[in-house]
Amino acid sequence: LEHHSKTQLRPDVQGCVKGQPSILAEIDLVGCNGWRSARPHAIDHDIETNTDAVELARLTYPIIKVALVSSCCGTKLPSAHIAIDGESFGTTDAAGCPVSCGLRQGDHSIEASHMLAPEGLKIPFSVRSSATCGVQVKMSPKRLRFVCVVDPGISSDLATPSGGASGSTSRPSAF
Repeated sequence: LEHHSKTQLRPDVQGCVKGQPSILAEIDLVGCNGWRSARPHAIDHDIETNTDAVELARLTYPIIKVALVSSCCGTKLPSAHIAIDGESFGTTDAAGCPVSCGLRQGDHSIEASHMLAPEGLKIPFSVRSSATCGVQVKMSPKRLRFVCVVDPGISSDLATPSGGASGSTSRPSAF
């Protein structure tokens, strides 16, 4: 428990903080190793005579943001399914934005699957702090294929391997 004077109050071995009830009114931050810190809830009842436990704050898991990217240029790949330790956390959006995952500290296995890697790409990952961090699962360029993207209503030929195109306004894009 961090007091507004920046001093820290630590619970005893039973997890209790001893002192006047007013001491909790001046707590700015509640934290615990391995968990994200949080601001305390407002306590609107008499805690001095209450014999039940009182929730002072709700701490959450550290946030890990996972994206599937090409290892050659770091381009985020859209529609990648993200799972950690076998639990699905979601799919990257059309822009390839990362999926946010709440994880306990420790060792984990991150898996990203995509239409270009339906069997999935797995990497080990360790959560060692409560800070939010980003993880990039990298896909080898060997799996990438080039596709010609054309604006609707414009006819185009595909770009040739030499980089030229016959009257084309298309641009190759990695997917």
